Amino acid sequence: MKYPYKFEEDPFGDVGIVLPEEISIFSDFIENIATEEQANEYIDYIEKVSEGI
Repeated sequence: MKYPYKFEEDPFGDVGIVLPEEISIFSDFIENIATEEQANEYIDYIEKVSEGI
């Protein structure tokens, strides 16, 4: 599926992704990943869930 998106800068100068309402929780999730270590941690969690662990 393809969804429209855009990037917007907030009043503090941070750039965030704006997604349609039905998938907006994904942008909230992505914005919380600040480091490569955190990204890898989330990937591990997702892999465990998809493998049923």
